Amino acid sequence: MPTKKSCLQLAEDFTRLQDERVRTYATLSEAHKKYLGDRNFEAYKVDVASATDKFKDISSQIIAVRDHMVDEELAALVTRVQEEEEKKLKVTVDLQLARQRVQDCPPDEEDLAREGVRKLLREMNDIISEINGCMEDLRYRHAELQEAHDQDQS
Repeated sequence: MPTKKSCLQLAEDFTRLQDERVRTYATLSEAHKKYLGDRNFEAYKVDVASATDKFKDISSQIIAVRDHMVDEELAALVTRVQEEEEKKLKVTVDLQLARQRVQDCPPDEEDLAREGVRKLLREMNDIISEINGCMEDLRYRHAELQEAHDQDQS
């Protein structure tokens, strides 16, 4: 059965993986900006495939970490982050398509297309806020576990 120390390590592993996921989103975002500029679809497909593989790998690792957590509060927070990250990925794809539509639409439809982008950006901000709240709660729980562990060692 895992100890408090292993719960601490699992929380740290999750945080590291979540940071990696954030970096992957940034890379995907840069690839999309580049694609909108140069319209090199083949290069963009390679970047999307790479990001997709990374997201799948990160998600699998996070699920494995969560499944080993004996602290129910930590496990619940990880589950909430995973759920929000699923939403975020869908909105990311929708947002990329919406940005492309803005570039491709006739001038008389541009305002409507831009409003679609703004709506998705608001939705994305809400999701990111939820993820950040979960991560903050996770940091607090980690600190509580660290304190309990340190007291046990005294």
